[in-house]
Amino acid sequence: MKNYLVNHREAVIKMNLVEYNEQDEHEGVLEDGIEQGMFMALSSLVDDGLITAKEAAKRLGMSLEEFIRRAESLQ
Repeated sequence: MKNYLVNHREAVIKMNLVEYNEQDEHEGVLEDGIEQGMFMALSSLVDDGLITAKEAAKRLGMSLEEFIRRAESLQ
């Protein structure tokens, strides 16, 4: 929970300032989880040499630089 609050500080602050909508929040957390899972799976494929970082970034809809920066932040 602490990691989520720290990583999503701005969203948490906004949530406290505006009306809370549980359904919207659930969908946002679900989307974040799915995105994180996809990133981890594709990163693993890159680490195993099965796809390139460029291909993984394309599948995630991000630049190669963004993919590399995010992967480095996890190490």
